[in-house]
Amino acid sequence: IRQDVLHRLGRLADNCENLCAFLIFRSLVGGTGSGMASRLMCDLAELFPKRHIIDVCLFPSQMGETTVVAPYNFVLGINEMTEFPSVSLCMDNTALCNALQPLNTTSTTPTNTLRNCNSLITQLISSLTTCHRYDVSTTPIGPSSLEDFIAHSTPYPRIHFLVPAFAPVVPPDLRYHTDYNTWDVTDHCLKPQNLLLGLVKSEEELLNEKIINMSFFYRGDLELLKVYDATKRFAQKYKSQLVDWTGDAGLMASVHFSRPPPLRTDGMSMEASWMPRTCVATLATGALKHTFGKLLRDYDTLYSKRSFIHWFVGEGTNKGVWQEMEANLKDLVTDYT
Repeated sequence: IRQDVLHRLGRLADNCENLCAFLIFRSLVGGTGSGMASRLMCDLAELFPKRHIIDVCLFPSQMGETTVVAPYNFVLGINEMTEFPSVSLCMDNTALCNALQPLNTTSTTPTNTLRNCNSLITQLISSLTTCHRYDVSTTPIGPSSLEDFIAHSTPYPRIHFLVPAFAPVVPPDLRYHTDYNTWDVTDHCLKPQNLLLGLVKSEEELLNEKIINMSFFYRGDLELLKVYDATKRFAQKYKSQLVDWTGDAGLMASVHFSRPPPLRTDGMSMEASWMPRTCVATLATGALKHTFGKLLRDYDTLYSKRSFIHWFVGEGTNKGVWQEMEANLKDLVTDYT
């Protein structure tokens, strides 16, 4: 199947007029996303060394998991995850469902289903790629291409893990009574309930961590001057959280004036979830050390008892690999400390 996939990807790449990057959507919970997708990234990096790889990955969480060996699968894919992607967009099911929770207040059908989580992910990718797919107007502190965004988001090769955020998510009954201006959607992107990866439990804990860089992708009814003012206000409000070696330059913004697509949610019309302006943000933060640290502890809990190891050894996994992967994950925790 690997050769089949590479052959089809090669044909698609040949037909592209302006190939910039490969987007790989995978879950690190199971063996296919952790194993095969990791090998696929390795092959793509070898076949297309000048092209970027954007890894859209789902981390293990406490919701919707049926795989007891999820910590093993995550750790076994850590080497490829740090080496081959240009950027990694990190999410988990629990955070995705929490982000959609405000829509549940008026809908009789639960809106935080996995299908609706996929809709939220498509909103994220749609906004991130507007600067590559369309002509966009940018603020003086913003990128004009996907390459600029990737260069801005990776100060070091290993520091390429980003936490996405989406705002606003507004209940339908409040949509016509709530004016989310440019500053509101900007500031909401740093609220824990709008982050698509569970980093910390409270906003206070999040603000105790440093912000390495942050990118904002606006869509809808916007004015460039207000976007510029909002990013400057954001930089002033969170000045103490920005790392010293980037400062205000760690923030950038991109604007597209097209109407943002509504969230496609079960039990709710598309028009009911539409907002005149939205913002997708990507955050590189020191709080990622908590996520990597938790996954490392989950791994240690299983590995200390050598639980389920025989299944992996029986499939050809070398025992020495486990120590190497564990050391790499520990280094990631240190990198974000």
